[in-house]
Amino acid sequence: MSFPKAKRFLEVKDTTPAPDQYNVSASAKPQGVALPTTERFMEPKDLAPKSLNNTLLFMSPLRKVASTESLPPSGSTQTKRRVSRSQDDRRLKELESEVQRLVKYQAYLDRQRQQEKDEVTRLEGNLQRTLKEKSELQATLAKTEKQLLDTTKARDTLKAKELQRLETQMGCKVKSLEVDIISLKSQIQ
Repeated sequence: MSFPKAKRFLEVKDTTPAPDQYNVSASAKPQGVALPTTERFMEPKDLAPKSLNNTLLFMSPLRKVASTESLPPSGSTQTKRRVSRSQDDRRLKELESEVQRLVKYQAYLDRQRQQEKDEVTRLEGNLQRTLKEKSELQATLAKTEKQLLDTTKARDTLKAKELQRLETQMGCKVKSLEVDIISLKSQIQ
């Protein structure tokens, strides 16, 4: 069974030129998105050291600006920058140690979570085994109770038969004794 193709598949639209049918150098200048530049992460040029006049120094967005209270009052911009950099380096080391501590703590939590998952899996296995054993014991108990009931019925039946046999024997003995008594009475008279 075949289905006809839809109209859109039958229409041939060739919008791309064949090889050697276009000139790469003649094509229009490629256009892209131009992002505006920002001065946010750059130091102003007048604060840059004289040896780095033509280069731009990038600053980290996490860097804290040194307070002017901790700087000597007559310090140059290079001294301020050194103090700021040493504070930034110290802060960076603190942050790195904090990150390492948090990574270790996360690894510890992951191990602990995995151990708890393993423990849950082990306990679930124990629970399943216990439930299976419980159902087996319940089946054994029901079977034993049925056997006890059957044994009790059989015992009662046997008792009744034995009593009936004994009563029959006793009845026969009593009759024979009565006959003997009557015969003895007749002999005595």
